[in-house]
Parts: sequence; C-alpha cells; structure tokens
Amino acid sequence: MAFNLTSEINNGVAKITLSGELDASVANQFKAAVEQAAASQAKSLVLLVSKLAYMSSAGLCALVFAKQKMGAGTTI
Repeated sequence: MAFNLTSEINNGVAKITLSGELDASVANQFKAAVEQAAASQAKSLVLLVSKLAYMSSAGLCALVFAKQKMGAGTTI
C-alpha cells in the first residue's frame, strides 16, 4: 500500500493525515511535515492515522522526532 501524507495549518493547529505504510523509505516526508508545523509555531499537532495500515520502527522514531521538534508546550 502506498504512503500518502497531507497537511494543513489553521489557527495554530497543524493537522497531518497519514495513510498507507509509514516506513524508513517515507519517514523523511513525515519529518518534513512536522518541521513545517514547528516552523509555523503551531500550538497543537493533530495526527490523523486511521488509514495508516503499517508503521515500522522508523515511523515510531519519526513520532518521537515530532514530539521533540514541536516542543513540550505543544499538544499532540
């Protein structure tokens, strides 16, 4: 299953929708979306993952990166 990512930032809320398979080959796409959200100084990061079929350890590492990049003051 192919990986797909969409993101939007509105009123301090960054929403990233993930579908397919999040593995090492696409983890950098997710990290780039998180970096964009952090650069916008979003106060909240919403991850919509109901259509994510698989997440490798690289995907889990990317989730940890998201928390570190967004900072303690941002809710995820």
